[in-house]
Amino acid sequence: MNDAMRIYGLDFTSAPSSGSSAAKRLKRLMLAVCTLENGVLRVDSFERLNGTFTGDFSKFEAWLHTKGEWIAGLDFPFGQPAQLIDDLNWPKTWTGYVGWVSELGKNGFEDAINKYREEKPQGQKELRRETDYIARCASPMKLYFVPVGKMFFQGAPRLLHSGLSIHPVRVVASENRHVIEAYPKLVARCCIGNKPYKNDNPGPNSASMTEQRRKIIDTICPIDGNRTPFFSTYNIKVQMSPELKNECVNDQSGDYLDSVLCAIQAAWSYTMRERNYGVPEEANVLEGWICDPKTFAGSLTESCFSGA
Repeated sequence: MNDAMRIYGLDFTSAPSSGSSAAKRLKRLMLAVCTLENGVLRVDSFERLNGTFTGDFSKFEAWLHTKGEWIAGLDFPFGQPAQLIDDLNWPKTWTGYVGWVSELGKNGFEDAINKYREEKPQGQKELRRETDYIARCASPMKLYFVPVGKMFFQGAPRLLHSGLSIHPVRVVASENRHVIEAYPKLVARCCIGNKPYKNDNPGPNSASMTEQRRKIIDTICPIDGNRTPFFSTYNIKVQMSPELKNECVNDQSGDYLDSVLCAIQAAWSYTMRERNYGVPEEANVLEGWICDPKTFAGSLTESCFSGA
């Protein structure tokens, strides 16, 4: 790979703080701006896409129209489980049901999900997509604790109204700007296993989590050229200045680091562009797909029962 490619990684939130907020627990739309060249992902800068007031997505919406050729990894679910779509009789295309969700509005969407949950027995209240099983992540219906359902509502309709090629739910052959669904914890697991590395509320484990973030940085930015499991998996080396490394290590929320991990998945997806950007051919385009070597290679059965 000789040509330089612009790579972005975005750590998303459903309720961004205002750009001028001085609160200790900031909710950031954190963008890692990177360049991929010859297998090296250089992190050039970080940019906050927070707007002028709480819940303002205008900078994110403007960024979606950035010109040029690029690919971005976005940390929110692009779709909902096919079973949910069928049970609620939503349109049977991604553009159709995401448009319908947008028309429902935030309260209407959450009411529909909550009513569905109330009518289902325990164990069937929050469905997961095939890719969620493989990645071992939460249901995109979840509205509480880690509210990825709210992230879907705020993110997917905005993607719908962009002209981007969205893999695999809406691929535009003539478009040279691409977005893929990212899940940064998959990259973190490749570096430190299942150890926790972030928390919005610093507590007694904050020093341990800081050390785990440092280990992740040391793993993705090798200085000795060793082929670590991370490099063997993603075939990408990351370069960052000492200042940007410190931002990642010292940020207890993990927003800076997660944006870099999302960029790694976007860079890997770009290297797989001749193989459907790392999306298996059999992937359900109604649901969407998390782009990562683990989800590309792993079978559903193995991933459900494997401790890897």
